[in-house]
Amino acid sequence: METIAVRGILAALGVAASMLLAVAPSSAETPQQHDWCYGKGGATPEMKMAGCTAFIISGDHSDVEVAYAFHTRGGAHAQRGEWDSALSDFTTSVELDPTIAAAFYNRGVAYLHEKDLDRAISDFDQALKLDPVLMVAYNNRGTAYYRKGDFDQAITDFSEAVRLEARFVRGWSNRALAYYDKQDYEHSIEDYTTAVGLDPDNPLVLYGRGLAKQKHNDPKGGAADIMAAKKLDPDVVKDFAGLVAK
Repeated sequence: METIAVRGILAALGVAASMLLAVAPSSAETPQQHDWCYGKGGATPEMKMAGCTAFIISGDHSDVEVAYAFHTRGGAHAQRGEWDSALSDFTTSVELDPTIAAAFYNRGVAYLHEKDLDRAISDFDQALKLDPVLMVAYNNRGTAYYRKGDFDQAITDFSEAVRLEARFVRGWSNRALAYYDKQDYEHSIEDYTTAVGLDPDNPLVLYGRGLAKQKHNDPKGGAADIMAAKKLDPDVVKDFAGLVAK
């Protein structure tokens, strides 16, 4: 619903620390603390937090440098599921340096996770003003609009995401889902088919296409897709229901 990912990407409209962008400070108090805050050497979230905290409290760095450290520490909090702390650090980061698109984007991801959709959209707007080709911001802003029930605006944003990155499976499947909820089953099938072509073993997109085919007077084709999806993931029905409910 994005770029250096802090963790692996979750399914379709799912939003978590996986979609955060990583930004590193230019220096730190000690070489080891710098490496931790920079994420080097397989640094754990705890190491990143310790390194960035040392950097922040040293008092030896500019506001811009400290903004990067707060941003990195916010990402570590997000990895731990500590969304309130992540929001606090991302907010401090954008207050110290309001030119970092990734910080606005990542705070938007945190707001989206917390279901504060209007604030999420506002932050994605600002991120895109600073970086108009930030594909994941279009995708996640589309996700926010989708959750508000504004399917047309969601489709507009998902369309821009796949224009910027034609191989972005989630962008295609997200737009397919928005078309499905608009009862535009023909376009939903087209987008799911594109997603299947890019990721043939993705049970969620196969299942989604199956549902759309059943709504579009193709019960046999729909049943075949749903059967293939269940073979790949016996829990796909539950997973898809959870996806739509988010």
